[in-house]
Amino acid sequence: MKNVWWISVTVVLACVSGALLLGRLGGCRGQDLNTSIGVRQTYKPAEGEKFAAVEDWPAWRGPRGDGISREAVGDAWPTEGLKRLWTADVGLGFSSPIAVGDRLYLFSLNKGKDNLSCFNAQTGELVWTDESDAGWTKDYEGTRATPAVVGDRIYTYGGLGEVACRDIRSGKPVWKKNALAAVGGETPQWGTASSPLIYDGKVIVQAGGGASIAVALSVETGELAWKSQATGSGSYAHPMVVDVDGTKQLVVFAADAVLGMNPQTGATIWREAWNTSYGVNSTTPVYRDRHLYVSSAYGMGGMMLKLSPAAAQKLWAKKDIKSKFQGLILDGDTLIGNSDPGSLIAIAWPDGGRRWKADDSALNPGMGGSIVKAAGDKMIVMSEEGKLSLTRVSPTGIQLLSQFQAFDDVRQVWSTPLLYAGRLYAKGPKELVCFELK
Repeated sequence: MKNVWWISVTVVLACVSGALLLGRLGGCRGQDLNTSIGVRQTYKPAEGEKFAAVEDWPAWRGPRGDGISREAVGDAWPTEGLKRLWTADVGLGFSSPIAVGDRLYLFSLNKGKDNLSCFNAQTGELVWTDESDAGWTKDYEGTRATPAVVGDRIYTYGGLGEVACRDIRSGKPVWKKNALAAVGGETPQWGTASSPLIYDGKVIVQAGGGASIAVALSVETGELAWKSQATGSGSYAHPMVVDVDGTKQLVVFAADAVLGMNPQTGATIWREAWNTSYGVNSTTPVYRDRHLYVSSAYGMGGMMLKLSPAAAQKLWAKKDIKSKFQGLILDGDTLIGNSDPGSLIAIAWPDGGRRWKADDSALNPGMGGSIVKAAGDKMIVMSEEGKLSLTRVSPTGIQLLSQFQAFDDVRQVWSTPLLYAGRLYAKGPKELVCFELK
């Protein structure tokens, strides 16, 4: 009887640990893999209707990597919610939509395989789609990383470690390489998830366990450019390059530490330990003026480092913002985040003093809810159950202005919405919707 009890507890704990990375506790049962890629409803523009974005949004967290859009969103939404212009079936996953020109791109899992789709951002018509041989179909199946566009190429990182380069016009593959195989790394427990960084002719991603933490591939051929000097276990956060007094450093938020590396060679410059349960460090760090902030859940909170060209100094660690995997917003000297298990909290930059915490129960985004800053004082919040909220934020507080339910299916809505050309694009569990903002 004792052995039966232990086996039962072990199974439950395995389910819980899977849920802790990417979502609320829902057991080990996955979603239906019987998905499809295709148009549900298209939009016919009025004669002479213009479609122009303030700027392209070519990668995870936008052109500056800060999650701040220059699109305006107005002061209120209709009571019944924003008007749907077009919708599409897009498969499973947590990758976020990106857009360049009049094209929108989304990476998702379709019938068990990684799939990159290109849509006409104005009309919703499917332009092209390309499928890989496999995808992540274990716990929390679906894509994790958001694509990146540079020039006429688009790059993706699949849940099984495949880095792919495609022609942006046709979707045809230029090359596909497995980053884990390149360094002999093991697949992480919840799949590879770091959105690819394109820098100085290289595609840089975090690798798996038991080998180099990060790997760089040639943008032209996919061949190995370097593997990091640091070995151990990579994690799930997006790598980033920062400028420290004129010296470029690659910041990698790995499984048990945050590291500064030489982006040309992968050599370690500095390392600061940050051990998290299950090796989960998933949130993109925030950097400005020699200050680097990282945040994790599992009771950890955040840590502020002060960087120099050759070292990192730990300034403080506090538990105010415990971000599980969604992005943080540094707006002026106010840092805003979704703190596990689902509270919008703002702290002062760079000393970490508490500014405010949202006390409106209607603004509970859940652990996986995302935020994106719009022009002026507006911020969009999308809860993990698909509720879209328009808010006004300042250093002193947050105010709910409008809110509506965007999706009927409310399971694990963890993709970050896109503000683009007067539209709001949001991905639900299997559906992509374009809403009119004007």
